[in-house]
Amino acid sequence: MSDLIVTGGKLSCLEYGKGKPLIVLHGGPGLGCRYLLPQMSALGKFSSAIFYDQRGAGDSICTDDWQQHPFEAYINDIDEIRKSSGCEKISLLSHSFGNIFSSFYALAFPERVDKMICVNSVPLASDDYFEFVAHRKRIVDENKSALDAIRETVEFLRGDPAVVEKFYRLYLKIISSNLSWRIP
Repeated sequence: MSDLIVTGGKLSCLEYGKGKPLIVLHGGPGLGCRYLLPQMSALGKFSSAIFYDQRGAGDSICTDDWQQHPFEAYINDIDEIRKSSGCEKISLLSHSFGNIFSSFYALAFPERVDKMICVNSVPLASDDYFEFVAHRKRIVDENKSALDAIRETVEFLRGDPAVVEKFYRLYLKIISSNLSWRIP
């Protein structure tokens, strides 16, 4: 599978292997799927592992006002990938923020989901989620220039493990010890 034209844009897609489709949803928001590669490309040994950049991330292009109804757009994009695979049912593997989209997709189309794997999920309950979002915003606001500087390096774009780790140590930093969803 190469890039996929969807309503209101184009999703940048990478596919590894053959067989039943496993759609991989990256975290973020805004990261793109390449931080999961090349390590997770080995999923192609067991399936057709389809990695894609969500709207507003990586190399995907949006030509509509999808942010008016972002969750609907994300769910529709997953279904467009499913349709392009030619399968009635897909499996989903999602990381971090991507777990929100895979969960919403499974709720909207349970008959189209074979299996679902959630890795390091953000909180999915409303109160915890909103607390998490506020926490992420504080971190990004306080460290925006440092995060942008790391994200723009060639080493980060190539997935250099040390540079990616530096980015995520800053991005995932705990700035408050009294977050209800934080494990002490």
